[in-house]
Amino acid sequence: MFKKMIAKYILYLSKSAYDDHVENLKKLLTSCTGVLLDVGCGAGFIFEKRQNQIIGVDINRASSKIAKQKMGDVILADLNRGIPIRSKAIDIVYSDQVIEHLIDTDMFAEEILRVVKDDGFAVIGTENLASWHNIYALLLGKQPSSGPYVSSKFKIGYHPIWREIDKRYLLYWS
Repeated sequence: MFKKMIAKYILYLSKSAYDDHVENLKKLLTSCTGVLLDVGCGAGFIFEKRQNQIIGVDINRASSKIAKQKMGDVILADLNRGIPIRSKAIDIVYSDQVIEHLIDTDMFAEEILRVVKDDGFAVIGTENLASWHNIYALLLGKQPSSGPYVSSKFKIGYHPIWREIDKRYLLYWS
């Protein structure tokens, strides 16, 4: 019982922190003008249509269809092969929780530099190896998790709360 209460409280704190993170990003990025590129947009959770143009890129066909309804322009592409956008065409590049899933992170960074305008900027977020759940995994001698949904088939890494894949999210990862 106590273990479940602790897990629920930790989930609440995580969700609250993530919601604050998303709201701050929305405020920052929607106040900027120009073309925004959401790299690894998933189902378009972060950005929806706004005054400025938003272009999403994702590998998943099902989630790209959902994102297209929310965002407008969505390109279906494998980011391990590059970003299918012409050079220096984007004012703001946003990518969160994507780079850790790619094979060639150097190529990904080079692609972001290629597509962003000289006076543009990029916001890239990734998992934090120093987060409490990764430190806990390391203390136990286990492989840290880069999130609970790295694979839709296998649980990869150790996360003390997410013991198995949450089937609700398979739409976005299959």
